[in-house]
Amino acid sequence: MELFQIVKGVSEEQLHPKFKLLIESITMNDERDILLGWTAGFVDRDKKIVREFQETFHSSFWEFYLNACFNEMAFKLEQSYNRPDFIITSPYKIYVEAVVSNIKQGGREEKDRDLNDLMEMFIPPSQQPDFAEVLDEAII
Repeated sequence: MELFQIVKGVSEEQLHPKFKLLIESITMNDERDILLGWTAGFVDRDKKIVREFQETFHSSFWEFYLNACFNEMAFKLEQSYNRPDFIITSPYKIYVEAVVSNIKQGGREEKDRDLNDLMEMFIPPSQQPDFAEVLDEAII
């Protein structure tokens, strides 16, 4: 799978910032190799996963990660249907639709977040000043 070769018709402006970081940074060789490993055995049944990875990043990243997990656990996958994302046939029959939560409409964009946002993750949610409103929003 050619994850890091820009898909024909995708412009520089359409590339997701995290994808751009992966392809432009000389220090990201290991990360690129890990991602390529995650795609081992992955079948792009709807022929759009690489483009989505380059443009929107998160949902494809999640699918690649799940693929790696299922392979690591030696689950058998049925890959002849284009949905749901994964049909596990063994050791149990399980249907998996990989879903991500995006930033709320009008929310602070990912590109505007910084190290402080990351560091806040180390404070238990219940001890953060906006815990109640974040909880209310998360429930919705």
